[in-house]
Amino acid sequence: MNNINIKKSKVFLFLYAIGSVIIIPLVGQLTFSEILVAVSVPFLSYKTLFSKFKSLNQLLVGFTILFFGQVISDIINQSAVSDFSRGWALLLSSFFSTLFLISQFSKNESNLLYFIFLLFIVQLFFGYDGGGFNSMEIGDNYFKYRFAVALNMLTILLSCYYYKRGKKNTATIIIILNGIVSILFAARSNGLILIVSGIILFFKANSIQLNFKKIFKYAFTGTILLYILYVIYANQVVNHDFGGMNSKNQFALMSNIYNPFELIKYGRTDFFVTLYAIVNKPVFGYGSWPADPGGYYSTLLNILSGEQLFDETGHLPIHSILLGTWATAGLIGLLGTLYLFFSLFKRFFKIYVNSKTSVFLPLVIVLTIDMFWTFLFSPLSALRSSFPLFAAAIIIEFQQLQNISGNNLSNQTTLANNTLKNI
Repeated sequence: MNNINIKKSKVFLFLYAIGSVIIIPLVGQLTFSEILVAVSVPFLSYKTLFSKFKSLNQLLVGFTILFFGQVISDIINQSAVSDFSRGWALLLSSFFSTLFLISQFSKNESNLLYFIFLLFIVQLFFGYDGGGFNSMEIGDNYFKYRFAVALNMLTILLSCYYYKRGKKNTATIIIILNGIVSILFAARSNGLILIVSGIILFFKANSIQLNFKKIFKYAFTGTILLYILYVIYANQVVNHDFGGMNSKNQFALMSNIYNPFELIKYGRTDFFVTLYAIVNKPVFGYGSWPADPGGYYSTLLNILSGEQLFDETGHLPIHSILLGTWATAGLIGLLGTLYLFFSLFKRFFKIYVNSKTSVFLPLVIVLTIDMFWTFLFSPLSALRSSFPLFAAAIIIEFQQLQNISGNNLSNQTTLANNTLKNI
């Protein structure tokens, strides 16, 4: 019976992976994966899942608060049915997709890496192609759109393989090398995520014990080193056409190319525009899929960025889960989001500090650093695309860590009792 369940879970994960690139025009745009999850909702073993994975209680609380905030905001703003149905579907899809993945991952220890392998194959052969444009039309972003995700999945697989075999520094090098390749091919944020992930894994792989003094020393040294690398990068972009036209255009807008915060300003202009929009409606927000009447905020975004980034007759430009949930679901939604994400980030920290043998540590680190960046700078749609895998991996690994800790404590207690009996 157990073998049958394992085989079924692998089939479901295969369907979920291949379905992630099949778009269905229903309640906005759903993927076949989300349809699969919706069909499976009545058949999930909720009692078993919530009993086995205690972290799901925090997940449920976070999503409940966020959903409640979204409903209140939609009522106050009188959101159109077509808008609030998409907003509510986004949150429900994210929650149930996470439950679905946890249900399948828990059937077999290897299922998590099996799913990563499936994503690698799917993204390599059927991944996003720039929305139907050819490589010349999407220009510098072609590598990021077409190959970055597939290479990230391959990087995770290889780093976990070498980490399991004790070649931990090799795993670290693989992650950092992919980060460098990403920067060379104009996928700047992906490169930064991978390099930071590699550095974090390096500390763990070499059992470097951190205290406040060491953290300060490494942070100071690392900041100086990163700034030197940034200066070299800036000079290469400005003087040698390195990094593609997108980078060159952003540097052309800067008054001081050696100020990395100014690059963030032009590279993530939508973050600051969303923050400005929130100031105008900070308590209840704008509701689901808020419109941008007259294209005010889109125009502001275009002026600040120096590019035509959004249709001026469209929706409010939102490119941050943190600020996006505040803008669409108000302060209640913000509180739910903060509770949800920081409960998961806290569990990652416990996994990182206490895990000694887990083969999945490189995977957990890369997914967490990627999600932290996504939390700050990616659109709300990432809640349904990227979040479920991250949350499922964290919850599965955290429970595994607790099981190991519980077994060790039980063994220590048994040993102590036996010792007392022999005295």
